[in-house]
Parts: sequence; structure tokens; C-alpha cells
Amino acid sequence: MEAFFGVTVIQASLLFIIIFVAGLARGYAGFGLSAVAITAGAIFIEPVKLVPVLYLLEIIASIHMLRSVYKDIDRTLLIYALIGCAIGMPIGQELLLYLPESSTRIALYSVVVLSTIVLQSGITIPLTVNRTFGVVIGLIVGVGSGLATIGGLAAMIVLLGVNYDVIKARATMVIMFFALYVYGTIVGSYNGIVTVESLKLTSLFIIPLFAGLALGQKGFLLTTKEQFLKYLLIFLTAISTIGLSRVWFSDNNR
Repeated sequence: MEAFFGVTVIQASLLFIIIFVAGLARGYAGFGLSAVAITAGAIFIEPVKLVPVLYLLEIIASIHMLRSVYKDIDRTLLIYALIGCAIGMPIGQELLLYLPESSTRIALYSVVVLSTIVLQSGITIPLTVNRTFGVVIGLIVGVGSGLATIGGLAAMIVLLGVNYDVIKARATMVIMFFALYVYGTIVGSYNGIVTVESLKLTSLFIIPLFAGLALGQKGFLLTTKEQFLKYLLIFLTAISTIGLSRVWFSDNNR
């Protein structure tokens, strides 16, 4: 029975819990809302219905977190990363039309899993964070988001890989995703993906989103930079491993 703007009562209840957990991840790490929600939610609801809702929730989450991260934003990195995002997202969406979706997701998640294992061993890459690097990060976020909604995971892996300050990375990612999802929402509205029904459905999940964000941000404030880096690597490994497993099992059960 469809009771809430195109979803059943059971689907809405499950999404309520998932959005809370995803908000918790977003509030703590500065990213991961869409990655968590799409990994769990796509099991029982069509991604085409869920993705526009996540776009809108990402925008709301970034606005909510802006005040707490503003002072830590790397503005130079942000500006050039946004240039890369604007180029990368259409490329990712275009590649999605030609590349096999499951195989592409498996490959991307596998790279993230292997990268987190390397990072946990303490290995870093001595690269300079400059304008070119910012554009490259933006391309990674844009292409990764367009292909498999894991742009944030991939970008954070690269930032940690060059030993970039994790606090600045978290703050910059929050604002980067605000711009990215505003852009995605505008394009989605033009393409008919984001609809009035999407707005209505989004309204159901504002409360669990804010509750998750509040708890996540509180947890972030209570941890040291070293602890944050440790937990961030655990989160990256967990969400990418779960995502990899879900896509692999889904593909093999068809």
C-alpha cells in the first residue's frame, strides 16, 4: 500500500531509520549520507526514486553544518575542486550510460577498499595540495558521484593519501557537496528526475536527518584529530566493503 508520496509504510519506516544512520555518518565525517543511504535503501526502493531525495537531503545537511565548519574550509582547494566537479559530474553520468553499472560499482568500491587498507598501513603519497590538485579532487568527486554516488569516499581517500589535514578535508567536503548537489538538483529538475513528489518525500525525513546530524557532530567534537582519522578509515572501509558486497550479491542473484 502506497501511503507516503509513492512509498509504502514499511519502506518509509525503513528509510526513516536509514536516513538517521546516514545523517549520523554525515554529521561525524562530513560526507557519506548518500553512500550509506543508497547502499541500504536501494535494497528495497528504486534508486531513481531515492537519489533525488538524497540530493535534497545533502543540500539540507550542508546548510545545517555550514556554521560549524566555516572556519576550517580550505577556500582555495574548494574553488578549484568545484571547477573539477562541474566537469566531472556530467562525465560520470555520461559514462554510466555506456559502462555496465554493476561491474563499474564493483571496480570503484574495490579500489576504495584496497586504498583504505593501504592507508591503514601508514603509507602516504607526497603530493602538493595546489590548484591542479583541487581540480583533480573535484573531477574525482564529480565522476564518482555521477557513476556510483561514491565521490565523497574516493575524494577523502585521496586527501588522506596525501596526508592532508582531516579537519580541513571534512569542512571543505561539506561545502563541496552543497554545491555539487545543488547543481545535481537543478540538472535533475530539468531532466524530470527531481519532482514535486521528491520534495514531498524529502519532507518525511527531515527529523531523522537532523537528529543524526546532531549526534554525529557531537561525536566529532568529542574526538581528537587522531581518533577522527582512525574512525574515518574504519568508516570508509566498512561502507565500501558493504557496498561492494551488496552490488556483488545483487548481481549474482539476478
